[in-house]
Amino acid sequence: MTILVSGYYGFGNEGDELILEGLLHALAPWRGQITVLSQDPRATEARHGVRAASRWQPVALWRELQACRVFISGGGGLVQDVSGPFSPAYYLGLLDWARRLGKRTIVWGQGFIPLRWAGNRWLAKQVLRRADLVIPRDPESSAWCLEQGLEPARVQTGGDLVWLRPWQKDRSGKTWVICLRADWLKYKVPSWLEEILIFARAAGRNLRFVALGNRGDGELLERLRRRAAFHDCEFIAASEGAVRWFADAELVISQRYHGLVLGAQAGAVVTGFGQDPKLARLLQELGQMELEPGKAGATLRRILRQRNGLRAGLKKRLKPLREASRLGADRVRSQLRAWGLRPSGH
Repeated sequence: MTILVSGYYGFGNEGDELILEGLLHALAPWRGQITVLSQDPRATEARHGVRAASRWQPVALWRELQACRVFISGGGGLVQDVSGPFSPAYYLGLLDWARRLGKRTIVWGQGFIPLRWAGNRWLAKQVLRRADLVIPRDPESSAWCLEQGLEPARVQTGGDLVWLRPWQKDRSGKTWVICLRADWLKYKVPSWLEEILIFARAAGRNLRFVALGNRGDGELLERLRRRAAFHDCEFIAASEGAVRWFADAELVISQRYHGLVLGAQAGAVVTGFGQDPKLARLLQELGQMELEPGKAGATLRRILRQRNGLRAGLKKRLKPLREASRLGADRVRSQLRAWGLRPSGH
């Protein structure tokens, strides 16, 4: 094993599992040399076909860090404190531990905004400045890194690692896919969701709810399923393999970042909103409308009127996002070769 990968893997969060798929796809020539730190190593090995180790056991972590040559902190919103104040400490702590052990370090496909706590901002600045290579997933995060004093030569704007996955064919239908975030809704059914339901039926559209998060999102879908008003909706609680449920989507309404990514990859018009500003930034990058919860019907009317233009614009906007992700992956592969890590079989 020469490459150790850290992220939010093995928790049943489909977005993060898709991130890992993208990372492994980009590093396919080194796949046999990779170990992934996971909450559930057996599940990670079974799904991704790669060696995995526990992310929590100190002895196991020490052993894996000692054995690797390169440590990759890979993908998603790992260094943020919206979901909790202590998450950055874990990921930055591992990164710093690897560096102190003399390992090469790469931070790849991550967003660094928002960091609300001053202590987390200080920690991120201290640790990231010592990383060998930092590839943020958006221009705002790259600018933030440079503001913290990171050397420009070590920073390159990339993209979300899910863009690196093989794309599915565009076969848009009449289905609207909805991805809710249970922790933001406090596990309640909001009035704007019922407004969407009424509007979709009037427009002759089918609703499909897909859980992309872990257990909480699935439990919320079960609550919806039991409500009479949602009797004719489709519910997909099992997250693994969620990509196929976006293939026939005309519209995706998502509170999860990767719901928007999967919808865009499938060629669907996408919209959404939430507490995390990264959702609004992605919608802006994709040229799509942000949903107004208090005016859901009005927003959906505008989307339907403009859907052809929105889809055409989306296809143009996807190209630079995917290209940025590809260039970021090229930089990582080039760096691995420069450090003497030969692809398996060479």
